[in-house]
Amino acid sequence: MRVSNRAADVVPLVDEIRVAADGERDALGFFPKSVYEQFAYQSRIVVALNDQTNALLGYSIFGGALPQGRILQTWTSESSRGLGVGRRLIEEVAKLLEEAYFLSMRADVAADLADANQFYERVGFEVVRTRPGGKTRGRVINVRVRELATPSLLDLAGDEHALGHLTTLPSSLGQPPLYTLDLNVLLDVSKQRVRSDIAGKVMSMAFEGDIRLAISEEMIAELLRHVAPGEADPTLAFALTLPRLPLPPTPVLSQFTADLSSLLFPSRAKNGTLRTRDHSDLRHLITAIHECATGFITSDQAVLSIATELRSRYRLDVLSPEALLPPDQVSAGEAMRASVGEAHVVVRPLEDTDYPSVERLLSNLHVAPQYVRSALSSGTVAHPRRRFVVESEGQMCGFASWPSPIGIGERQLSIFVDEGSSAASGCAEHLVGRAIADVGATGPATFNLEARVGQPSVRQAAIAGGFFADGGAARGRHLRKVALGTVVTPSNWSDVRAQLISKAGIYLPSACPEFVSEQQPILLGDAKANTRAVPLHDLERLLSPATLALTGRPAVILPITQAYAEALFKGSSQPSLLSDQEAALHAVRAYISRAGAFSAIKDGAIAVFYESGTNGGRSAVIAMARVTRRYLMEKGVASALAVRRGVLNPVAIRDIGSSTKVTVSEFDNVMLMRKPIVLSALRSMGCADGANFVTAKSITSSQLINIVEVGQPYV
Repeated sequence: MRVSNRAADVVPLVDEIRVAADGERDALGFFPKSVYEQFAYQSRIVVALNDQTNALLGYSIFGGALPQGRILQTWTSESSRGLGVGRRLIEEVAKLLEEAYFLSMRADVAADLADANQFYERVGFEVVRTRPGGKTRGRVINVRVRELATPSLLDLAGDEHALGHLTTLPSSLGQPPLYTLDLNVLLDVSKQRVRSDIAGKVMSMAFEGDIRLAISEEMIAELLRHVAPGEADPTLAFALTLPRLPLPPTPVLSQFTADLSSLLFPSRAKNGTLRTRDHSDLRHLITAIHECATGFITSDQAVLSIATELRSRYRLDVLSPEALLPPDQVSAGEAMRASVGEAHVVVRPLEDTDYPSVERLLSNLHVAPQYVRSALSSGTVAHPRRRFVVESEGQMCGFASWPSPIGIGERQLSIFVDEGSSAASGCAEHLVGRAIADVGATGPATFNLEARVGQPSVRQAAIAGGFFADGGAARGRHLRKVALGTVVTPSNWSDVRAQLISKAGIYLPSACPEFVSEQQPILLGDAKANTRAVPLHDLERLLSPATLALTGRPAVILPITQAYAEALFKGSSQPSLLSDQEAALHAVRAYISRAGAFSAIKDGAIAVFYESGTNGGRSAVIAMARVTRRYLMEKGVASALAVRRGVLNPVAIRDIGSSTKVTVSEFDNVMLMRKPIVLSALRSMGCADGANFVTAKSITSSQLINIVEVGQPYV
């Protein structure tokens, strides 16, 4: 017996497969012939064949979208039953799904089909819940799930010399990070100057335990130089209450002074005319570098202007008080509505009246009371918590909370869903996506999520979103995540690299690579000089939301109407009056366009969405995303896909072009343009032609990078 999912082997058998399935509709359901053909061409049918005669012994059809695959049909001929054909088919499907990084596979089996339930139980599928079947027959459906042995993104090799340390964030992230203060920030607080409110909030962060603050011994010496003997000085008195870092040894001071002075005071350093104040400023910085502080907080523009060089050379994050604080206007998004089948789902911020319902949900999930209180806590004024609830048909079915972004430290993410809800998977995916997009203005964010027993939807959604197991344990409970939240280009590569080193201990290559393919290896490193090659596609998922706009990477401009944009990624200037489609819950969504667009969309492409000017549209580029795959599909099949991953209705799909097929482009890592780029600007970039984006149009990587730099995409 041999098994295969190659189209060359399967397509000739489509009619035989369809006849076999139609003969057992009670167990297998019904698909039109075109569906079998589509699955065959997409290599989603595995067949078992007799070695000598090539006769069909059985087949399995699978589908699904990350992170969960689905077994749609499994059939074996009467003569081959009991010979292990069905098990061989399921194991082959499992292997294919694991290679594609799926985390589990699901089979929905009617409870009255005793033989089918016994079979799926034997091959490792457990019942996780039941759901009602169709209204006509009134069946009960067992939802069976089998976890796959898919490794995390950075645990793909068992080699003990591989970069296992990248699956665990640096231990320093387990405690509040250390920041040192410049004298100007201290003076803002003690003397109640114009910036005292902002500086005071930095102090509040330290009092609340979000960060650790310290000053250098040099600061005390500097203040003493300006205080007359016996004179009381409130600033000095305040400074003496703060933790102090000692000055480095004289050889260290001399070594760093020579290097830093040429950066900070190039003219005076060259002429040998450094002032006492200059030496004092240098000692503050050298102390922070020598003591391995996370950052140096200052409002001195001269120091801030060399922040990139200091990050790159010394892993010291130099920033102003404003950059350290989370912007007050930034939130984790507003309420949204979606339809999942016949159910209506609402995701919205927690309200006071929701406490009893959330407590009941968490109690039913056996969450400890102290953890419930922690997850429900509102945080502090300077550091509030994000808290969202999910309702389906008026019933509480999900809750999530996490700290607002402050750009430092690790943030504890709590997500719970009612696994018995039909919306559980979509809700978990949406809550994970909403949280990791809440990066803030200060660069990469790090998250910690406890994947609790009995919450497979949360675990699957998290790992699909780039979380990985703490310590590299394939099924560890504690999952961690680095969220970049930006588009990386050759011009900001060094800055992003420095941020990832400082905040996550992950070293990108020193030089920005050029694009070769989605599978090209990107060499990562850690502080111990371990290295590991990670495919580009996986690196973007690990750092998601993130996109690498590399030189040579293919890109395409896709036209989209105002209404389509609003429904697909809420990227329109006008709010929609209708409930969102289910696609709004998912990280991976589908853009459906003319069949002819297929050739314009290359493997590994970045999609740029141009909103047309009809019906109030902006005639501008409004968003971008990473194309994960694209394929041709019959319009009838695409209509079924659009129910979950897209937003077009069957009539709209039917009216796309004259072909019987459409192009389906699946995409993720959506980012909206902070500055939409209008048609005239696109023309000046050489992106527009006479057609003005009525169909997909390929653009060069340099044009893509130009669009990124002008449009300033954000999550």
